[in-house]
Amino acid sequence: MPQRFPIRNNVILDANGGGRIDVYPRADADLIIASATVSVTPPAGTANPKQPTADLYLNGDGQVARLDGTYTGSKDTAYNLGVLTTGGNLTCIWTGGDPGALATLSLMVVQYSRGRAPPSPGYYPFSNSVVGGNVLVRDAINSPNYVTGLSGWSIMRSGAAEFSDATIRGSLRVNGASNSWASLKTVSGVPELVFHPADVGAHVFTEGVVLGFANPPDGTPSTQIFSPTVDGLDDAKVFVVGKDGAGGVSQVFTQSVQVKFMAVGGFTDGIIALPADNSIRPYLGAVAEDWHTINPGNGWGNAVGFAPCKYRLISSPAKTVEVCGNIFGGTTTAGTNLFTLPVGYRPATKQRRAGFGSPTAGVPLVDIDTDGTCKLVNSWAGVVTVGIHWLISLDA
Repeated sequence: MPQRFPIRNNVILDANGGGRIDVYPRADADLIIASATVSVTPPAGTANPKQPTADLYLNGDGQVARLDGTYTGSKDTAYNLGVLTTGGNLTCIWTGGDPGALATLSLMVVQYSRGRAPPSPGYYPFSNSVVGGNVLVRDAINSPNYVTGLSGWSIMRSGAAEFSDATIRGSLRVNGASNSWASLKTVSGVPELVFHPADVGAHVFTEGVVLGFANPPDGTPSTQIFSPTVDGLDDAKVFVVGKDGAGGVSQVFTQSVQVKFMAVGGFTDGIIALPADNSIRPYLGAVAEDWHTINPGNGWGNAVGFAPCKYRLISSPAKTVEVCGNIFGGTTTAGTNLFTLPVGYRPATKQRRAGFGSPTAGVPLVDIDTDGTCKLVNSWAGVVTVGIHWLISLDA
């Protein structure tokens, strides 16, 4: 017949404030340790008694055998600590107390004959070995294979936790200062890593997806990065596409008013702006871009002995195209298109520039239109060569 009874043991703490109690089962019976309570009584007259720690161990006194520990060393209770059988022992070790203090270990045990089945839980004074009410009473609850930093999992009384692997069906959020946070969450079945920067001054940010899956403008699934909205402005987005829907090649899309390229430590070195016609024109802050060769039309070609006709964007004046060269031998009637500037190098409004005619004296006038065509304004009979050096404003 199982028996339930208390066991009480005392020890006087030594000169270092430490002490130890070991409990062993009888040779013919096993003990279920239903509860263990520790307490410490300081020596009489102690003005400021110390609060030692007390650690409980089952079948050893190393970290692997540790069951639980106290925060105050006094009046702490742990429940359902295991079974003591042949060769086993329950150990309580106190450290950091007052020399001469009386340390007490009080157990409630259930004893049953060795070789018989353990008694039903009705013999236990407490039915829950993990929590008291809704509070975790142990230092931690661990998986059987838990080793700190190596394997298994642990949920700790302090509020910390450690897992080897986890599947999260909702969201995981990490909070920072000034309303900053980052989260991993699922939106419409798709995982997204979301970052919310700190609210600073008058700027209150909305959340921005740092990494997620979305559809860019052409409808192709992609990975996207976009910024938080600031002061009601449109957010900037970048889409990285493994294969676009049209040509079957990888692409990067951007949706923003400007793209800046900066030197280390700088902030405004170079800008690529997006004008109204959605063309990309690089306005580099300090250096003009390389020259591009022009292929004249309507019988005109590059004059022998001169550099080919060419164009480029220059840094000063800003948003300006420079065109220079000498073309030779083409049609000279009014309306003839000498050549066409490509998208990104065309003016926002029609502009007129002068050339240098040879051998006939005169000034051939040329209209540079918004479609990039560069057409003679009047007929110039006898003109064989036209010299060109123009600066064309893109936003005038």
